[in-house]
Amino acid sequence: MDNAPLDATLHSGSCNKLELKPENMRDLMQEIICPHCTKAFKVDEAEYSEIVKQVRDSEFDKQLHDRLTLAEREKTSAIELVTAQFATELQQAAALKDAPIQELKGQIKTAEVSRLLAVTQALSAVEKERDALALSSGTY
Repeated sequence: MDNAPLDATLHSGSCNKLELKPENMRDLMQEIICPHCTKAFKVDEAEYSEIVKQVRDSEFDKQLHDRLTLAEREKTSAIELVTAQFATELQQAAALKDAPIQELKGQIKTAEVSRLLAVTQALSAVEKERDALALSSGTY
């Protein structure tokens, strides 16, 4: 048995903490010593069992609270991990879709440059031909 202090309503002194010290579990009376004033008093088996139950219930509640807190933290971490993985997958999917779009944009840009070059070369050739005709006819 753990010598854990606990709240008690059995002690009539000014102290509100008790320490359980069972001398013999088979005895009908149990001795309890107040850790503050060191006064010893006896309780019957039913009172002793009630005090032990209070200690056990208190420890159980604390352990339950600790486990629930840990489970909540684990759940939060798992949610954050899944969210991060999903965001990464979305970015990868967007990149896969964006790559062909960027390639097509590059092809359009190249085609525009080629078209402008062809127009410029054609215009230059026409202008040279015009200038040559103008020189040969003398009207320029």
